Amino acid sequence: MLPIIDIHTHLAFDKIFPAAFVEGMVENFDQLLQGSAGSGNRRISADKIRRLIRAFLKDDDCQQLLKQMDKSNIQKSVLLIIDGGVGMGEAPLDLEGIYEVHAELVRHYPERFAVFGSGDPRRGEAGLELFKKGIQEYGFAGLKLYPPMGYGIDHPSLDPWYAYCDAQELPVLIHTGPSLKSLANELAEPTLISEVAPRFPKAKFILAHAGFRLFRPEVLALLEHPNVYADIAGFHSVFPTVNDEMKSAMGAMFTPGIQDKVLFGTDWPLFNLLTPLQRIAAMIPRLYHELHPEGDEIALRKVMYGNASRVLGLEKR
Repeated sequence: MLPIIDIHTHLAFDKIFPAAFVEGMVENFDQLLQGSAGSGNRRISADKIRRLIRAFLKDDDCQQLLKQMDKSNIQKSVLLIIDGGVGMGEAPLDLEGIYEVHAELVRHYPERFAVFGSGDPRRGEAGLELFKKGIQEYGFAGLKLYPPMGYGIDHPSLDPWYAYCDAQELPVLIHTGPSLKSLANELAEPTLISEVAPRFPKAKFILAHAGFRLFRPEVLALLEHPNVYADIAGFHSVFPTVNDEMKSAMGAMFTPGIQDKVLFGTDWPLFNLLTPLQRIAAMIPRLYHELHPEGDEIALRKVMYGNASRVLGLEKR
């Protein structure tokens, strides 16, 4: 059975997200359901969606996630902290408390989870020091940035963060593409990494969600930087089935050169209320085999496991 690393997940726990972020999840899921139901055919009320999401976000010990990982043969998942406190208001837990919750999971399940710390550069030195504590004391494995909260990928205030990740040879996973309507989505344009990546060559920059936008020539060009990668997290919200549109948008990830730069991800739990991880994980092998029926699966294994293993430094252990 194909081994998998999920490079892009979040802890499904409501106390780590700002209230406005959870409401944005409700709005996005509502739109997703309405789109799938067809125009004028609403299947579920926004209040019911809100209750479902609140109930779903109670997996603070990751037991539900672990069950789905086991069913999907996902050997390891990367839990990404989102610091939305400056941009959307603080979560019920402060950022240090959020770090401690994630640190406990790494202590309990070191083989199953890795954590990327997060910080908004507008928190100043205190934010950077907390991130360093996550790496040095809690055993976190990288940095997660969410520019739509109000800062650009190339903002000078991020230079000390990038410099630290460069010195430690850490991955930096950056949200790109659309986010909640209330946020500054123009700051998540992936091409902004072009100025940053060459200045910090030992850091490994992962453009979240860009892996299912490979039909854009400018995105493919970004992967020519030796330290720039893309994940495919959330692809199933755009392509719920393997079809010609999905093949056209994502098929390039199995081609020479690109196959070394794309990483599997799901974005659990943000689009997973109705779609089990097992179904999501099965879509990529199906896509590969429909495109390459006689293929040897080398490219598929890179996307599903090998590239993430290399980026996370697991091969050195």
